[in-house]
Amino acid sequence: MTSPPPPPISAPPSKAQAAQIPLQSFTIPTFPPEAFEADLRDLVLTSDIRLDEYSGLLEAEFEAPDQLPKGIKGLALEGFVFGL
Repeated sequence: MTSPPPPPISAPPSKAQAAQIPLQSFTIPTFPPEAFEADLRDLVLTSDIRLDEYSGLLEAEFEAPDQLPKGIKGLALEGFVFGL
């Protein structure tokens, strides 16, 4: 019998160094003020788009916030290829 994996480590927003954002479209949401105050270094954007909606969203307009936290050095995209 194997034991379950440990729960993810959660830090207060002001101490976070990474953030994961599930997206249901290709629009990147506006970051909260805490993201600019923290030492945010890594950002993971994860597709939470339904497969039957994916193709239509590829043709739609998308938005990105005017500002991103300046400390971001790494960006990972997860699950976006599943819709193709």
